Amino acid sequence: MAQKASALCSIIPLSCVEENVELLLKKVGRSRVYGAGQTIFAQGDVCKGVHLVIGGMIGLRRVDEDGNSALLSLAGPDDVIGYRAFLAMSAHSNAAEALTRCEVLFIELSQLSQLLKQSPSVREYFVQKALEDLDRVQVKCAALLTEGLRSRFIKLLLQMRDICNPDSAEDLFEIELPIQRKEIAALLGAAPGSLSRLLSDLEEEGLISINGRSIEFEAAAHTVGYEGKREISTAWPKAAILESLVEARRALLSMLDARDEATRRALYSTVQSASRRLDRALSGAWMPSAKEPLAFKNIWEDFKRTRQTEIIPALLTGKTELARRIATGIQAERMMLMTSILSRGSKCSGSLPSPGCGA
Repeated sequence: MAQKASALCSIIPLSCVEENVELLLKKVGRSRVYGAGQTIFAQGDVCKGVHLVIGGMIGLRRVDEDGNSALLSLAGPDDVIGYRAFLAMSAHSNAAEALTRCEVLFIELSQLSQLLKQSPSVREYFVQKALEDLDRVQVKCAALLTEGLRSRFIKLLLQMRDICNPDSAEDLFEIELPIQRKEIAALLGAAPGSLSRLLSDLEEEGLISINGRSIEFEAAAHTVGYEGKREISTAWPKAAILESLVEARRALLSMLDARDEATRRALYSTVQSASRRLDRALSGAWMPSAKEPLAFKNIWEDFKRTRQTEIIPALLTGKTELARRIATGIQAERMMLMTSILSRGSKCSGSLPSPGCGA
């Protein structure tokens, strides 16, 4: 039983462990400030630790063998960079550059090694970060195939706005571009000429206003369904939420019958991935005065809490039948309540799972 508990420990969610990993990292990290254009670490550098971003925008770059540099992605507050080299015990495959003034917390390898000894959840934390990054890459790839350049560009402006103003309660629609247009085009998977033509079209249509490197884009933001930081569209994404809910639920129920650790691990990864997608969809739909999303959110949080603090620990200690009773008892009732909320006034109500699906 001890061996089984040890093996399952690696799949216990972070909320089930005593330590809060980010608080641990912030406690031991040393603050470093970088000016725009400064390198945080270079491609090929030996990994000396990881960096938790506190403020500012960071660009992750890769240089090919011919010396051509490509901006791959952006990082902002609460993102962790350099952790993949730490997990792989290898050199950095990308370079990290401050695109604006940035503050990061640097956690040295020796401190990380000590944290790993004290808390097994630290490695799980970084694995979850890797899974989240993989989700983002997949979303970006899907957007390249299904969305037009216009939509991708406007959403990138919103992303950069949120990185630069993470705590603002107000909607700001003007941003000073921290990177050149050719790099914006690279982030969008477009040719620089295509981006230039798009900018001209958007300006002619009155959707954006360009003044040097400053862009005002409030009208453009609303063309991609943006409803404001504290507002909700009347058509909240019920179908997407339902799909993720059912996927997470089915994977959890399958965990109860899994006979080996590898299968459990794969199923738990599905549970976590589907739950993250649901949280992202719900975060864009929720506000205090929206009754349906708020009711769903409250049940969903209880549903997750029971799963994380009761069902998974029961599995950890070999109490499979207890985990099954909880999963098919109160959790099944909550599942029915959530699907009921999602079915109200929805065209997809005919395809909702039956109560048996929640059991």
